[in-house]
Amino acid sequence: MEAASLAGGARLWQAPWRHTTAAVLVTGRLEPARLLAALRSAGVRHLDVVVLTSAAPTQAAALRAVLRRHDATLVWAPPGAPLAEAVTPAAGQSVRAGPFEVRVVRAGARLEVEVGRARGPPGACG
Repeated sequence: MEAASLAGGARLWQAPWRHTTAAVLVTGRLEPARLLAALRSAGVRHLDVVVLTSAAPTQAAALRAVLRRHDATLVWAPPGAPLAEAVTPAAGQSVRAGPFEVRVVRAGARLEVEVGRARGPPGACG
């Protein structure tokens, strides 16, 4: 499954899922205005999973601007990220978002994830 490259190196995966569209966003160097415009152009209304890759306060502040416009079901961030709605996943942890599986490859000062096609029934990821 290929991701669309957005502003600042952010990547977006989207696919039809049931009666909606599933969307996974993995951040890069966030530039809120450009990223919001790119999400709008892509037709994103809701984000199922958002991964903040860096705990830098400027990146968290930029993501807050995005989250004010787009609801997110789950936000993952590294430890210490100043983002109240975020949780810190463990390496190896995964979550399903529609037809996608988001798996944490590396957890620490930076988060590294892989996004691929989910296997098994919904809820099968742990």
